[in-house]
Amino acid sequence: MVVVLFSCEEKFDLRMKGDNMIFVESYPGVEDFIALRVGPAVSLNSDYDVSGFSPDVKLMVNGDVVAVEYLRQGDSLRGIPAGYYVADYAPVPGDRVNVTVSADGFETVESETVVPDSLGDYKLEYLVYDSSVDTKVMDMEIVDGINYNLRLKVKLDIQDSPVAGDAYGIQFVRELDYLVEYPDSIQRDTTLYYQSGQVPDMSDNPLLPQTGTVIDVNFNGISCDSYDGVTMFMDRKFNGQYATLEAEVRFNEDHTYSYVDYQEQEVKVTSKYRYKIRIYKFTPDFSRYAYAQNQIDNNLFGEIGLAPAGYAYSNIKNGAGILAGALMLETDWLEL
Repeated sequence: MVVVLFSCEEKFDLRMKGDNMIFVESYPGVEDFIALRVGPAVSLNSDYDVSGFSPDVKLMVNGDVVAVEYLRQGDSLRGIPAGYYVADYAPVPGDRVNVTVSADGFETVESETVVPDSLGDYKLEYLVYDSSVDTKVMDMEIVDGINYNLRLKVKLDIQDSPVAGDAYGIQFVRELDYLVEYPDSIQRDTTLYYQSGQVPDMSDNPLLPQTGTVIDVNFNGISCDSYDGVTMFMDRKFNGQYATLEAEVRFNEDHTYSYVDYQEQEVKVTSKYRYKIRIYKFTPDFSRYAYAQNQIDNNLFGEIGLAPAGYAYSNIKNGAGILAGALMLETDWLEL
């Protein structure tokens, strides 16, 4: 505002350049390997050639150096795309992970995290219900084809860690088996979708984000077209206590339909679905980072073009991004 008021008298350069820095993002403990996203963070008007960015990435676990492999175009490792740095090491609770990255023209960055303790005793319940009548599906008769009011609801009872700032997450994994039958051929495709779904009204619980929207977070370097984040829960209110966490998503029924295509041949389409649940536990650093990202994306000032300062958070010394330990448990396919 001050710059605008005095712009008629003071000269200023719109081509201002910020300091170039290294960006690092990694969540050791989620998978049985460690994936790191490393890249240059430069200002919009910087003349730095990002194609020449060639960092030296050093990874240490409990004081020991762990080999890191850069995945080039055409390479693949457990579904991770090219451009990531990957260590074939399976983190366990209590592991202390240190990352140091250096590159010409950039200040060396460093960060450290600890893989959190296991979830301990927890209880997971789930059910499918009709949101229009709030009645369990198995107690009612569904007619007139597909019911678009069905919801899959999850309730997680968990003993929270006494460490302040821990966060938890619930994620729905939906598999679609899509079968198209023509008179002379069959096409089949199986796709996984990662969905956070609709966040229920939990004003009395420490739900992150408070706005009811869901932040987008890529936890292990694996991207997916329909990946839309994880329902996040902070422990600010239930720190060290027993807590109940809930999340839900729209439930897709198996269904089959037929149609006549432009060649006047009948085509039969069958869609089959199955679901499983992922439960996450994150360190306090991730809690702060996720909260800051959500505040940046969802604030009243931002809607009118004024983004308040103070929401950015990173534990990458001299750089940007996040290195945060995490754990993930995945259920078997649910019996629904």
